[in-house]
Amino acid sequence: MKSLSQFIVENKVHGTFNEEVNISMKQFESLKKDLKDKYEFLYSEDNQIYTIHEKSDKKFFVGDHLATYVCKTGKLYFDSEGPLSEAIEKYIK
Repeated sequence: MKSLSQFIVENKVHGTFNEEVNISMKQFESLKKDLKDKYEFLYSEDNQIYTIHEKSDKKFFVGDHLATYVCKTGKLYFDSEGPLSEAIEKYIK
């Protein structure tokens, strides 16, 4: 059976996400703090990954999956023309 992080990487990076960058956990925490009002950050402790989603007004509903951060590798996967691209750019320069 595949791990959750492997499933997400295989199905989202190669399908939807076209950008892969390395950022430190400190950089990711800053990004998370800056974007917490607009986006949901869901953490999987078992797989040590964060998935970033649009916030939703609906109860018990998670918006579109916009990015994935793999804590073990420091890799952040996202769409270079998606809603997070501009915010992420300032953390990778």
